[in-house]
Amino acid sequence: MAAYIRQRPPRWFWLTGLAATLWGLLGVFAFLLYAAYGAILFPAPADPFSDALPTWFGIVYACTAGSALLGGIALMTRSALARLLFLASLAFLLVQSAYLLLGTPVVPQFGWSTLLVPLLLIAVAGGEIWFADYARRHGWIC
Repeated sequence: MAAYIRQRPPRWFWLTGLAATLWGLLGVFAFLLYAAYGAILFPAPADPFSDALPTWFGIVYACTAGSALLGGIALMTRSALARLLFLASLAFLLVQSAYLLLGTPVVPQFGWSTLLVPLLLIAVAGGEIWFADYARRHGWIC
């Protein structure tokens, strides 16, 4: 059995971990705005399907934001759980985005440009997973 040696990470690791944590905080803040003021922020003429979103959508949104935040915190504490939490966040994000794009009239109403935000979020989640793998391979998290 080989012993695993935990390596000291470079300074940019901490900046990346801080950025991931702040990104997770931003997601939690966006969820809280959605939960508290969704109907006010998006009035009926601009968003006719906001009231029709099912309850499970809000739960998936909370899980997406929460697991991203916990993944950033796990990265900052150098825990290997960061990869698993980032994977969970991506899975929840894919469910959330698929429902919004396929189960609601958002694309016919607002056009294909509505794909830009989900694609950006998926790219960031993929980058977080890649970075957690990279950090684990270099012994910065374990």
